Order: sequence, then C-alpha cells, then structure tokens
Amino acid sequence: MVPDVVGMGMKPEELIQGFSRWVRDRSDIEGFRRPGSFDIACSVLTFMHVAEKKAALQNIVDSLRTGGYVVLSIDHGSDSLDFGDWSVDLYSWPPERYDDVLAGMGCEVSESIHLIDSWVGPDGQRSETHEEPIATVIKAIKPR
Repeated sequence: MVPDVVGMGMKPEELIQGFSRWVRDRSDIEGFRRPGSFDIACSVLTFMHVAEKKAALQNIVDSLRTGGYVVLSIDHGSDSLDFGDWSVDLYSWPPERYDDVLAGMGCEVSESIHLIDSWVGPDGQRSETHEEPIATVIKAIKPR
C-alpha cells in the first residue's frame, strides 16, 4: 500500500481526515528517510526540539519528490523551556541558517515570512512579545 499521508507526531489522525490511505509512523525525524516519496513535508514549531537539524533537513529533502515542497515554521525561542521544576533543552537556529542549509542542499528557498505577535486579550492585555517576531515560515522547493 502506498499511503497518501504519513503522519508523524502525537495526533496524526487529525492530518488524515479525508484520505483513504495513510500510515502512522512513530519514527524520529533525524532517522526518518523515504527517498522520493512525498510531494510536501510540513513541520510546525517542532524543529526547536531537533538536535541534528542538518541531518533531519537532509532526510526531509531526500524524501521529497522532484519539485516537492518543504514548509517549516520555526520559533524565535530561547535555549530552553522552563516549567519550574524542570526544563527542556531547545536547539535554536536563526531562520537564515535554515535558508542556508536548504539552499546548500540544492533547494530553491523562498523569502521567509516573519510572524508577528499581534495578540490582544479581551481586556486589552498584551503578551511580553507583542509586536515582535515570534516565528518564521520557511518554504523551499526541491529542484526539478
């Protein structure tokens, strides 16, 4: 069976609605590789947890068909998430480094889109990052 969708993550069932063929794969992106299998790969705010980013990006690009897209949203975070009693180490890269690595893999990288925090609560409250970039969307195409 050739799947229409491969879902990686906590709830891939949300990704498969409307698709008749799908596979849930619990692989780690640093080791996941299916050469020439996908038209698009999308990652939303997960690369901050990936230590071996270059290997993961290479696996993604290798897994795309010719002309396939990789779309990443990356955060503008810190080096860790602090939960009081415990913290999680993060592996931050600036957006330009993703652009450079993808371009070095032969991809055509589009201009990044910076997402600005514009949240205003019902009582006018604003976050500490209001009107600042909080994430970036990166799109690249595997050349034909």
